[in-house]
Amino acid sequence: MGASRSHPSVAGDRSPVRPLPTRGLGTLISVDNSQHAVPIERLLERAINHLPVLIADTITEVST
Repeated sequence: MGASRSHPSVAGDRSPVRPLPTRGLGTLISVDNSQHAVPIERLLERAINHLPVLIADTITEVST
């Protein structure tokens, strides 16, 4: 029996959202090798701080 995988999709679009490619990510986030590393780190820190609130607000909105 073959393996079955589930991929999330965006509402209204039947094509699956594929996981982000991680190849090369290590190079992009290396402070020693990339000028983009610090801005990417700042973006990820902001996402970590804002996503829980956004998720909670969304759950509240759809449950009422």
